Amino acid sequence: MLWEARERQADFWAQESQGVAHDVLREPESMAKVQAAKLVCENTRWYTAKILKRIYGDDAAVNVDARTAVVVGDEQIKDLRSRLSDARKLVKDSGKGDAKP
Repeated sequence: MLWEARERQADFWAQESQGVAHDVLREPESMAKVQAAKLVCENTRWYTAKILKRIYGDDAAVNVDARTAVVVGDEQIKDLRSRLSDARKLVKDSGKGDAKP
């Protein structure tokens, strides 16, 4: 419940910083005001990226670690080797007929 409130707070601050930026764009009174607005926006961006990383974070890396054990019996291995041998013969034989002198 606490994290849900933090996420809502991060969303609110992100929207609020957009309002600050738009206000400065409409009426840039001085360079100091522009710099102050920039600082507010950067701080808000940092805060929201820490609290709500999946939406506002910079790291878009995805880690997937799925390991599955596969057990193949002796009969299946023999069948697979036989199929592989047949496929190799087909490839070898088809290569001979296509070659031009």
